[in-house]
Amino acid sequence: MKQTLLLISLTLSVIAQPVIEWEKTYGHGIGYQTSQSLDAGYIVTGGHGAFVMKIDEHGDSLWINYHGSVGLSIKPSYDNGYILTSSWQDFSFGFYYGENIMHKLTDIGDSLWNKQYSFPSWNAPIAWPLSDGSVITCTSDGSLIKIDSIGDILWISDLDEQASVSQLIKASDSTFMLSGEGFVMKIDTAGNEVWNHQFPITTGGQWTGGPSFVLPNPTGSYFFAGIHNNHIGIGEISPNQDTSWVHELAEIQLNTFFVGGPRPLSMELTLDGGFVLSYCDQQEVNDYRSVSHLIRYDRFGNILWTHETDVSEDVMINHVLALPDSTYIYSGAKMFQSQSQVYIMKTTMEVATSLDENDSPIHNFTLDQNYPNPFNPTTTISYLLPDQSTVKLTVFDIRGLEVMTLQDGAKPPGNYEVQWNGMDESGNPVSTGVYFARLQAGTLSQTVKMVYLR
Repeated sequence: MKQTLLLISLTLSVIAQPVIEWEKTYGHGIGYQTSQSLDAGYIVTGGHGAFVMKIDEHGDSLWINYHGSVGLSIKPSYDNGYILTSSWQDFSFGFYYGENIMHKLTDIGDSLWNKQYSFPSWNAPIAWPLSDGSVITCTSDGSLIKIDSIGDILWISDLDEQASVSQLIKASDSTFMLSGEGFVMKIDTAGNEVWNHQFPITTGGQWTGGPSFVLPNPTGSYFFAGIHNNHIGIGEISPNQDTSWVHELAEIQLNTFFVGGPRPLSMELTLDGGFVLSYCDQQEVNDYRSVSHLIRYDRFGNILWTHETDVSEDVMINHVLALPDSTYIYSGAKMFQSQSQVYIMKTTMEVATSLDENDSPIHNFTLDQNYPNPFNPTTTISYLLPDQSTVKLTVFDIRGLEVMTLQDGAKPPGNYEVQWNGMDESGNPVSTGVYFARLQAGTLSQTVKMVYLR
């Protein structure tokens, strides 16, 4: 496939430091992933002991359960429970290997069932719960698998026997993005390939091993991150599957890559169509302590802010959770007296989105807090639009999934009031919980938090 590649050397047009709301450690272990729970708290998993820990919005631990050796990922299911993937792993040679297990958990972390599957190349960290109670997962050699609500296999789709898969992402249109060595593939809900974008793979030329992460952009394009010309690289695939641009970040020291050289660890889409990237480096000072780098991009690939942990803290960030209200939850590990502690940090920062030269600028538009709040059954959302523009007002749940589009179209200047009756797009009442109303006008957006009580 034709590739239009624009290689860009990054300059920081907007540099700022995010505000740390809180940071906490939680005893011996490593945090691998954090997800939003439906009650505005967070659920964390990692090693050791495949712990699952619930923390409130202030970072205080509410409960903790253990389900194996190492917890790799956790996702909220649609019945208020969770899907956990864990592994009994041996780190003798610096690589993961062992038995991978999927668990269905209740809302307080108790196990309803757990299944170990016989796929020799099952990539346990990749599992996505669906609204019907089933789960989509995949193997590292390119097979997509659907599992029912009690853990039994419904079907297996062999997409590419030669593939080496690193990530599976659920897109907003209910399709999936599969990425790995030399490719990014879009897949429909039945496990069929929609399209396949190929990357040239070399050890010293362009993409080494293909993209590690891929994210669907609401504009129809796709962001990705991986190793490019011995640097951490990010880029965008346009809607017609051409490579639009590539940015190169930190250079990788190949002789230390597998033991702590720079590498992308997490890439998370933000509600405004941008993304946040984390990568980790080890510095020779202080016995090769870890330094984590966090970079927030807008939807055009421009840097909005950066954050770097202090080398004296020896912190490794493994995962970033971007929330609809422009806050971020970072999970990882912090070394203390030669042992790792689970480390969680929350930051916030409101940054104006960059304007594209083809977009009409809108200044000082305002989205007011909904009233009443909390509400049942109806609330009013008000906003001020100083200039004519295309406006989209959307309700999202706490996981960032779209619930209802309230307005979408051109509006003249003026004050507007819109009511939401607590229904989703299908006319079904939503569950009690936290929701977000997001107003987008041109390239600018504002978000308010709403609480619905049934």
